[in-house]
Amino acid sequence: MKKTTVLLWTIWLAYSALAQSPADTSRANLQALSMQMQRNSFYTALPELERLSKNYPANQKIQQLLGDAYQGARLPDKAAAAYEAAYNPKSKTSNRLLLPILLNYFNAGNYPKSRIWIDQIEKRRDADGNTKARAKALALAIDEMAKADTISSRFAPDTSVRFPNSGYADFAAARMDDTTMIFTSLRQDSIAYYDPALPNFATHKIYLYARSGNHFDRIESPKILTPPGQHSGNGSFTPDGKHFYFTRCIEQENGKLACSIFRADVENGKFRNVRKLDGAINKTGSSNTQPFVVTSTAKNTLVETLYFVSDRKGGAGGADLWMATYNTKKNKFGNAANLGRLINTPGDETTPFIDPETGHLYFSSDFLPGYGGKDIFLARKAGNGFGKPINLGKPVNSMADDAFFRFDGKDAAYLSSNRKGAHELEQMGCCEDIFFMKRLPKLDSVQWLAYQQAAKNNSTATVANPEIPKPVPAEETKALVAAPIETKPVVLPKTEVAIGKVDLKTKNDSKGINQQTTNLMKAISQNIQFELGSNKLTANTLPHLDSLSSLLRNNRKFRISLTGHTDNKGSKALNTALSKKRADAVKAYLTSRGVEKSRITTYAKGPLVPLFPNTKPDGGDNPEGRAKNRRVTLELKKL
Repeated sequence: MKKTTVLLWTIWLAYSALAQSPADTSRANLQALSMQMQRNSFYTALPELERLSKNYPANQKIQQLLGDAYQGARLPDKAAAAYEAAYNPKSKTSNRLLLPILLNYFNAGNYPKSRIWIDQIEKRRDADGNTKARAKALALAIDEMAKADTISSRFAPDTSVRFPNSGYADFAAARMDDTTMIFTSLRQDSIAYYDPALPNFATHKIYLYARSGNHFDRIESPKILTPPGQHSGNGSFTPDGKHFYFTRCIEQENGKLACSIFRADVENGKFRNVRKLDGAINKTGSSNTQPFVVTSTAKNTLVETLYFVSDRKGGAGGADLWMATYNTKKNKFGNAANLGRLINTPGDETTPFIDPETGHLYFSSDFLPGYGGKDIFLARKAGNGFGKPINLGKPVNSMADDAFFRFDGKDAAYLSSNRKGAHELEQMGCCEDIFFMKRLPKLDSVQWLAYQQAAKNNSTATVANPEIPKPVPAEETKALVAAPIETKPVVLPKTEVAIGKVDLKTKNDSKGINQQTTNLMKAISQNIQFELGSNKLTANTLPHLDSLSSLLRNNRKFRISLTGHTDNKGSKALNTALSKKRADAVKAYLTSRGVEKSRITTYAKGPLVPLFPNTKPDGGDNPEGRAKNRRVTLELKKL
């Protein structure tokens, strides 16, 4: 469960501080306010700190405490200003404020200020290694987020579905069955302050909502899942719906949460037999939360694999993603394994979700290159592990905290975020709401890049191919194409640059290719596919090759290398020959669209360079992965 959404409790001593004069800068008063910071009671402390800051603007201790409170309340713009007011470049102790200032300006989306403080960190010799490493990571993030291929995702907000969010915190939505959703919430409509007269005041609970179409009703919270005085949430069902994994957390004396993962049986929509998982998952001395479970079949045995978040030793730092497999013979989980340094970072990686169809991993990170706060990333399944994480882009991600991404069928998804548009209590950015997203229709390479540019310019994001070449006689392409396809030209927005022509003002790489063209080549390469055991292009491939032929005809100084690939079905010799035929098929199609043969070179790699796994983790066939491996990759060079 996320620390920033946990009920902000504090002790009764805090109220004695609030009752004192705004001019009280005594050690006892500041210690009381510091204790509130330690117990995450930011909202209780803010009024007093704001009064003190107004009366003593030069007091560095007060400004730093105010920055802590704003940061905890998730108001990064105010936090950065308070920390900056506390910063003294001549003081050695001020180096501890460098990273908070930078992080909060970045999370507020103030990239110009962020770059100023990145430069400050580089200049200060006393900045520690972690601060310098994080500054470099944020500099990379600012550059990465400016690229066209990360500006927008293949999802758009679905305003037809409005989840019945409360004012305080709603997150971790999941489907229980076709008519019921489960989620975690405080169900509060005001900021929660500590009140000693109310024992067990407003803990997080798991709630059920009945859903009918786009409407929700009949809310209830199963008491068996939430004992008094404990927080519960972050649930995940097994695919068959028979088991439910979730988290329970207890607040410790220092205000931190100690979380453990539990499992319950589900019978006829009722939860039964709740038990805490063994020490392989709930390791002593660590906090463990946010379980997500998937199942597979190996040797006619159902295997449950649990992905979860833990701060145990042996990770990359902060909260990491781990996994463990349930041993049905021993009736317990095996030792947990860290997902590795490609996924986990020195920051926090949270909210894992595995797409049951592809095996791809979706998760959140506050360290990988993002827009600010936590962003949602995709790591595609690769053998027994996962590939390099990819930022899902806007509008899935924002400058706020974005997490708990889950598919809702094939055409939609939902996530949790405290972004603008969520409930704002007392003008605070405290609290997550649950948002729905719809999948965009598949677009060809040119359409997709145009859509991204339109999204970047805030113009209408409904675009298509700006140039459709004249039809080629059917007899010339019949042998190359698996099925006919119809494409229709649609006018681009005025803000769009005509794809297929090179912007000479754009910086080129070592091969003379600019970023715009590189992005287009990547998009085309990912969409050239063939029928099984054949060199026939699939119908969906044609619009992408039309994009490629358009680019080559408009830029005659470019030449292109085509490398054919296959899956691993059949012998290496046959696959190598087939991969050459596939590269030649693409060459034949391009030449039929007006590209000179002399500018095209073909190569063959056979099954040697798979892009996706040909088999599933249990050893079974992976038709989708094999289909994506039947491809031709492109390399563009300038004469």
